[in-house]
Amino acid sequence: MADNAVPDVPPDPNTTPKRTHSAQDQELINRINEYSLRLTAAKNNAALLALLQPRGYDAAAIDEGLSLAAAAQAAVRACEAAIADRKQARTSAQAAETAARSGFDDFRKIAQGVFKEDADAKSAVKAIGRVPTDQQKFFSFAGGAYEAAQRRPLITALTKRGYDATALQAESDRLTAMNDAIAAFRTAEDCKADATRQRNVAVKAVDRWWAEFKAVAEVCLKDYPQWKGELGL
Repeated sequence: MADNAVPDVPPDPNTTPKRTHSAQDQELINRINEYSLRLTAAKNNAALLALLQPRGYDAAAIDEGLSLAAAAQAAVRACEAAIADRKQARTSAQAAETAARSGFDDFRKIAQGVFKEDADAKSAVKAIGRVPTDQQKFFSFAGGAYEAAQRRPLITALTKRGYDATALQAESDRLTAMNDAIAAFRTAEDCKADATRQRNVAVKAVDRWWAEFKAVAEVCLKDYPQWKGELGL
């Protein structure tokens, strides 16, 4: 995997980690919540709303801003969830790859001993040469070794050392689990990227709406400092 080593202790699948806001997302949440609070106050103040209406900000227009704020809040939450899912998928993929590589290392060491005097057998079960670091190349390399190991007379010799058909299938299953976990991680990365784009679009939309509303409200309420304070102007 490209970033961060696999933790020494894998996460407990029976517990749900507590999600915390990043500094950036917390700032966004606070800002959007402030918009919602101020707009709700404006909508519920009939006298204040009467001053805004001539400039196009009636209750329906205020609802538009509130809707944009709600959409932005939802987008921020969805992005946070996608980031957490991506992190968990990365950890799972790292752990699955570590397990698959560890199992194959054990298999190779035993195969090297079993077929010490048989170069052809060692070649067939990939007990010579270097193990690929590339994930897909490793998957093919180790998968080919396990497939070859199940042929006679190789499996006869390996069975004596604990690698019968069932054991070899278990190692192959580790490879499949690794491949599936890596695919899940890549999907989670795509989801995180998409959620980040959607968050940025939604936040930009409500920021832009608020900037125009603020400029107009400052003009409408220039003689009403108490209501300007109510809107945080």
